[in-house]
Amino acid sequence: MNLKLLGLAFVLAGALLSCAASAQTFTILSMNVLRFGHGSRLANQCNAITAASATVDIIVLQEVMLARYPCLANNNSKGVNIPIPKDFAYISSVAKGRSSYVEYYGILYRTNQRNQQQIKLMEENDALSTTATFMRPPYAARFQVTDSSTSTPKSCDVWIVNIHSIFGNKVSDRQAEAAAMLGVYKALTNMKNGSVIVAGDWNLPADDKTGFGWVNGNDVAIDPNVPTSLTTAGMPSSSYDHGVYTKAQSSALPQVTFAQTGGSWTYTGTYSLLNWRRDVSDHMGVVAKVSLTC
Repeated sequence: MNLKLLGLAFVLAGALLSCAASAQTFTILSMNVLRFGHGSRLANQCNAITAASATVDIIVLQEVMLARYPCLANNNSKGVNIPIPKDFAYISSVAKGRSSYVEYYGILYRTNQRNQQQIKLMEENDALSTTATFMRPPYAARFQVTDSSTSTPKSCDVWIVNIHSIFGNKVSDRQAEAAAMLGVYKALTNMKNGSVIVAGDWNLPADDKTGFGWVNGNDVAIDPNVPTSLTTAGMPSSSYDHGVYTKAQSSALPQVTFAQTGGSWTYTGTYSLLNWRRDVSDHMGVVAKVSLTC
């Protein structure tokens, strides 16, 4: 091989390695924040969210009791005034519920670049279903994640769907909502503008075949299946909090993979489990490193 061909081979090899190394990644945290905005834990909850924001990129919040970010003084009656985490923006659903008791879904997302990844909000969708199907119909936002670690930045889009399922008097109520999420999932993937991650408190373990039987049959995966709720003594109890996500790549849908961060699926920051249960929530957060392949 002459020197020109050898040089060209090295250039092409370098380009291929550069492309192979490119990945759209971010860290997601999902938290049921126990009456977020109404309870006596508000200041601790706000501080816990701010602390988490240092190492995560998207925070998906359930059981939000106020229409606006609860930690700001103008939005709560608790005398708490803790700002939205630095370099984050907050979006929220409309009120969700079938009666006078309502909740909101909230999502915090990073606005600055971290680890050479940039997240951009593309759109929101607050009309995914009705209260005839879900006690609190899910809420979604589509994000574009751009990796700039190579000379040619590449972007993937992903829908983040927020869900807090009914608890109810019967397990069958929870199973029905989990099964109904297939319709929401298909509606979003049929748009062909991004993969889907459904994150939240399902009040149902991930291995429940009645509720989640559709998952493995539709190129979809679910993680984790570990205890996430806490007893009053701070002991891990039920496996209720999971992410359901697109695992099969197509021309329109990036492949999603979940991986543990720091060797664990759960998040309580620097708190002991007992103190987290007392001061923050009766659910641990669920955290995952997300990779998109498109």
